[in-house]
Amino acid sequence: MPSKKESRETKPYQEEFTQAFNMAMLEEESQNLVPISATVPKKMVKTKDKVSNMLVDNFLNEGEKVLQMEIRQSAKPISTKVTFSYEGVDIFAKKEFTSFDREVHDAVVSLMLAGNKVISPSMVYRTMAGKTKSEYVTHEKIDEVSKSIDKCMFSKIVIDASEEAQVYKGFESTQFSGNLIAAEKMQVVINGQKVEAYKLLNLPILYRYAISKNQVATIPMVLLDTPLNKTTEVIILQGYLLRRIEAMRSPRVSNIILYETIYKAMGAENASRQKKSNIRENVHVILRYWIEQNYIESYEENNKGKMKYSISISLKRRGELKAPAGRKTGTRRKEE
Repeated sequence: MPSKKESRETKPYQEEFTQAFNMAMLEEESQNLVPISATVPKKMVKTKDKVSNMLVDNFLNEGEKVLQMEIRQSAKPISTKVTFSYEGVDIFAKKEFTSFDREVHDAVVSLMLAGNKVISPSMVYRTMAGKTKSEYVTHEKIDEVSKSIDKCMFSKIVIDASEEAQVYKGFESTQFSGNLIAAEKMQVVINGQKVEAYKLLNLPILYRYAISKNQVATIPMVLLDTPLNKTTEVIILQGYLLRRIEAMRSPRVSNIILYETIYKAMGAENASRQKKSNIRENVHVILRYWIEQNYIESYEENNKGKMKYSISISLKRRGELKAPAGRKTGTRRKEE
């Protein structure tokens, strides 16, 4: 056993060795990191098909579902079989595909279509919020988005669209099977900082299925940059309203949105009166902003007795649509 004197003499060498070893490890690690530069999407892509709409209705791990499709080109009923399951290591934990997960999924699709092969949670959040590539994102939001992407990576969907493929001409396949998001986790460098990221391996299945039916909406990113703090609830609310308004471009879809359907989409059916009042106020803020951005013509709130019941949307005709007016965003900050 070395004496105290020997220990004192060898301590500086041990510290020097440890420091050199750590520096060597950091250098080796840095050589393995991939530097990336984000391409900000100009358009937000949102799937609006029936399968995508149904996934948020406690569909996960419920076995095979048969969805009846309404297709004008077909005189006979058309059905599509869908199985949606979770295959993560925590398989026995209760899992649901939420409205927030859907917004994350669509943001990932938008980033990939913009040319990004590697994405970070911050990039996904900024896309959902309609921001650029430099606004600050909190650790809490990064963690929330990461968990959502992980869930999508371990959520498998199987779509048997054999009957639909006989009607639609653009189907790439009659069977779609795989994880919602096909990706690998990796470490990258963004703005000189090491962050966790995802290497995208293929276009997500839901998008490939929806685009085969031409049931995908493309929306200018500025419409997501509403003058509201981008909480999870606001992100869900904006996504829901956008899908409902885009669906109204079909003459068969009503231009009225019931408040109760908005509360349900946000999981607020049983919320307090104040909470529902706050949601309605956010609806007004969003719709007024979209009028300014030339997205809709106008809207009107409808009462049923003394109760705030619904909103009616007046759309601009396709020929009347103008480029969004745009507006200045907040202070730009480096990614954390």
